[in-house]
Amino acid sequence: NDMLKLKNPYIQWSLFFVLLGVSIRLIHIDQPILEGAVTRQIQTAVATYNLLINGFDFLYPQTNLLPEPRYFILEPPVYNLVVALLYKIFGVHEYLGRLVSVSAFVGTAFYLYKIAARNLNESIGRAAVFFFTFSPLSILFTRAFQPDPTALFFSVGLVFYFVEWVRGNDRAYWTACAFGAVAFFVKQTFLFIMLPLVVYGIVRKGRGFLRDKKTFLFFIILLPAPILWSLHAKQVAQAFPVNHF
Repeated sequence: NDMLKLKNPYIQWSLFFVLLGVSIRLIHIDQPILEGAVTRQIQTAVATYNLLINGFDFLYPQTNLLPEPRYFILEPPVYNLVVALLYKIFGVHEYLGRLVSVSAFVGTAFYLYKIAARNLNESIGRAAVFFFTFSPLSILFTRAFQPDPTALFFSVGLVFYFVEWVRGNDRAYWTACAFGAVAFFVKQTFLFIMLPLVVYGIVRKGRGFLRDKKTFLFFIILLPAPILWSLHAKQVAQAFPVNHF
């Protein structure tokens, strides 16, 4: 069955686009992180390095700015933690952070194709992968030293499994919960995705969707962690208001 899928020309073209896109993103992968959102990339890289040398203090990521303490509390440093662990294994190389983003690009393209092919058609799925792969902004930011590509991967996966669950695939429910929990903890600003998902659920199942026990549990699983982190970030910012930039 998998071999038959690989013979599908739409899938073959999509795989070709993704492989070519990865090749493009690997060009000068070890160059200094001075392109794109350079300030944000440097802040993320410094916070990642400090996470490594400060004993993985997850709750208080830091930058190298004075005066002390130099806390940099935005999104939870999940992406930073993954890269810091790679630093511990392979040494401190900034391209490792880029590789995490490129890997997230591949996963995002996979789910983007599945969403488009499942809900529209395979031709649109192929087109979606093409434009996502070769958009200049996509090339720039899906190889950046930032958590956004990772959050995007889990968010697109969330959309796919959420739609599958609402359409009647009960097995997709817990996978949607897992993807959503990670997505919103990697970058809590991605919570905006919840609005179109809820609207889709109401359109598909009616207002009873909001009273469903699984919907309620879905919110319980996804919302507390990013909300609590935002409150933590606000508290730290109030205690040390001049140390972010």
